[in-house]
Amino acid sequence: MKQNELYLALDFDGVLHSTELGPLKKHCADYAAGRMNAEQFLETVATEKRARYDLTSDHVDFLFDRAAFFSSAFWDLGRLKVNLVIATSWRNAMQPHALRALMPPILEKRVVGVLDPHDEEHREPGTRALLMRKWMAENAPRAQWLAIDDDAWLWEGDHSRLIQTSRRGLDGPTWRVLRDICASVEANNGRFNWMFEDLSVASD
Repeated sequence: MKQNELYLALDFDGVLHSTELGPLKKHCADYAAGRMNAEQFLETVATEKRARYDLTSDHVDFLFDRAAFFSSAFWDLGRLKVNLVIATSWRNAMQPHALRALMPPILEKRVVGVLDPHDEEHREPGTRALLMRKWMAENAPRAQWLAIDDDAWLWEGDHSRLIQTSRRGLDGPTWRVLRDICASVEANNGRFNWMFEDLSVASD
């Protein structure tokens, strides 16, 4: 059975867990330098952030808490292969192989690439959109793509391809948007069938 392909630019903080749980630069630097392994990195970040923000049960309480929930939006679509392109700012502080080692296997196995590093991306609107267009042109010029991120500013110029989450991370309504888009792309032989801007559900 022929599979259609969809490329999804994936942010981590604000999608796979609460933005507040994202690592600090020192965490990324220590991990990149080999001063901690992947397991220690994940544990250290979660422990320090929970203490710093006094996170409650209303928040996600560990990194990648919503990985399985996110994957469930497309894992049973037999005629659609969803390929992940890592777009998180973590990529600016560590090599791709080290970044992938942190990811849950359910996601890591779908990774096909990482956006180029850009240390100043949060100072210029649309930087991730430009980087994703460049990546697609070089690697899959005829394929369809979209992005899932909590920061719309980084996707200026391509808001019609953005599924925006809240800072709390992926929730039920946003999951449904992702699910419906993936199901539609599968049913339409890899083509988009609606305008994504009509489906924005992010609330904060």
